[in-house]
Amino acid sequence: MVKRKLGKGGFGQVFVRRRVNGGNERVTGSAAMEVALKFEHRNSKGCNDGPPYEWQVYNALGGSHGVHKVHYKGKQGDYDVMV
Repeated sequence: MVKRKLGKGGFGQVFVRRRVNGGNERVTGSAAMEVALKFEHRNSKGCNDGPPYEWQVYNALGGSHGVHKVHYKGKQGDYDVMV
């Protein structure tokens, strides 16, 4: 369930969602965490020629100190989605 919108800009919208292992939305503690979901329409500025450039940056920096972990990157309908 999406909890709230964090922001919106020229490259998409970002929301906060509660991610739960095991599918139980009532779980608390280490089994539950908040994640950011970014939705970017495929016709937006950064998506004209394929996946957003941002995905390449996260792939290159993945695992570096201070860089958020990407849990999922993919396409949902007309949107590129990153969690």
